[in-house]
Amino acid sequence: MSKVIAIIGGVVGIVAAILGFLAPELGWWQVTAENYLIIFDGSGYINAFGMTSNTVNEEVELLGNMFLIGGIVFIVGALLAMVGAAKESTGLAVLGSIIMIAGIGLWVYDLMTNEDFENIIDGLDFITGDEYTVLFGAIDLGILGAWNWGLGVGFYIAVAGAVVCLIGSFMVKR
Repeated sequence: MSKVIAIIGGVVGIVAAILGFLAPELGWWQVTAENYLIIFDGSGYINAFGMTSNTVNEEVELLGNMFLIGGIVFIVGALLAMVGAAKESTGLAVLGSIIMIAGIGLWVYDLMTNEDFENIIDGLDFITGDEYTVLFGAIDLGILGAWNWGLGVGFYIAVAGAVVCLIGSFMVKR
């Protein structure tokens, strides 16, 4: 039964990474804008592999290689954890789970150090005098509109999958 828990965690993780392709709203990061000047009025999303999409012009682009690497590391970790659990190898299952968590960490690090996002956050800090982070936030800039951003549903599903996988991995019996 314990190996099933680790395998379920790995499957949930892989599904969380793929969901952003199937439904952008289930990506790992999102921004929603109600802009009064109609510069950007809609939503933008980033999936597990750093691919952006939005509801304005449906243009897709890759933010950077580190996002892509983080997503791939996450998937490789999930696969290793599932193989380790299936073979009842506690060590391999735990290693795969840790690699999943490392992939999430790498993705978050790249989000927080992305130069474009840093410049936007620094600008908001300067304009409002308040401190903002790229992970979560909301601001109403009057005529420039209301903006809300934060980690998306897919990110939380991926974290839950990694945690379930890690717990299940420790329970795998040799």
